Amino acid sequence: GEEDGDHEQQKMARYMLFLTGVLASWTPGAALSDAQQQAVTGYRAVEGIGEKQHTATLEALGFHASLFSNGPTNESINASAAAKLQLEEDDATPPSFFCPITQEVMVDPVMCADGHTYERHAIERWLQEHRTSPKTNAMLPNSSVIPNHSLRNAIEEYMVSVKVQEKERENDANFS
Repeated sequence: GEEDGDHEQQKMARYMLFLTGVLASWTPGAALSDAQQQAVTGYRAVEGIGEKQHTATLEALGFHASLFSNGPTNESINASAAAKLQLEEDDATPPSFFCPITQEVMVDPVMCADGHTYERHAIERWLQEHRTSPKTNAMLPNSSVIPNHSLRNAIEEYMVSVKVQEKERENDANFS
């Protein structure tokens, strides 16, 4: 009835406020951080906000719907995926940024009970079938994983600094 309509409107108004907050720190032209993507993906899951409502809200706020891929698990080659690929090919990229399982730069690094850090989806898949450390083969006391925020921040900061250096090189090349 009428209450459902009111509830729906309130839900969308809250979502609009939420999106405005998340996008307040976003730099136009930049890719959204995984944290921003995950915040929105999580909020949408909890509140039951579908793709149409999400797109309509983004457009109402003046953002293009393509701003969000479906969170960090989406394999679309967007700006951050391209930057990640570039890091993987760059010899200067710190070895600790690479997952021991996937050999790729981590996007969602988590620490396992063995004290080592892995890409979340890779270690969770490993732990479904093993009770040992993929790195040392030692028995694990438990199968819990903890987000490694420090490493994630370091990887994101490094990606940003690499992009900044690239821009400076492009600018230098344009002026010489």
